[in-house]
Amino acid sequence: MEFALLKKEYRIDLLFFLNSIVSTLPIILVIFFLSNKNITENDISLLFSIKFWGVAIFSCLYFPLCRRLTIKHIIICSFFLRFLAYFYFLFNPTFYGAVILISVTALATALFSTASKIYLQNTSHDIARSLSQRFTLNNIGVAITPFLLNLFGCFNGLVIFSLFIIVMAMCLSFKLRDIQQSAQNNHQENKFALNFTLLSAIFLACMAFSVFI
Repeated sequence: MEFALLKKEYRIDLLFFLNSIVSTLPIILVIFFLSNKNITENDISLLFSIKFWGVAIFSCLYFPLCRRLTIKHIIICSFFLRFLAYFYFLFNPTFYGAVILISVTALATALFSTASKIYLQNTSHDIARSLSQRFTLNNIGVAITPFLLNLFGCFNGLVIFSLFIIVMAMCLSFKLRDIQQSAQNNHQENKFALNFTLLSAIFLACMAFSVFI
């Protein structure tokens, strides 16, 4: 029994680690492989705005999805979206391809972050310890991601490695438990609707500032 529980914890631990890598790689790909393809400072600023604000805005989409999908399926969906974005960027390494990659990655990161935390709340016996351990793994994944650039050294190799990581994460996600998230009450729904409107307004203002200033 304890071995089975430990095995399940290792799965979600590894998912946190892999998620941190594939969430950080898009910015590295843009900076090191697209900087010499007529991408201006304003373009890079716009991409960073999408990366930063997109995660906050897209996190509000989790609550409508949790009514129709289990937490396990939302986690699987987050990695599948990344797979599509990286696969598209592999054949279209342009600024617009980068916009799609970073936007979809921000959406997938928001879905995974919210779903994984709720998954831990329903499966862990010590939530504080579990979250601390997973965030440590997340930080380790972010820290080692730049070294992958030196390891592969080319655009195609790094993107194909990212696709391999995503496929491995999807396989691990299928082994998670099925947990149905209960619907939120009206007060919470109104609160998140207000947050979504506010964050969207700030996001559009930042995009306008990045483009026109």
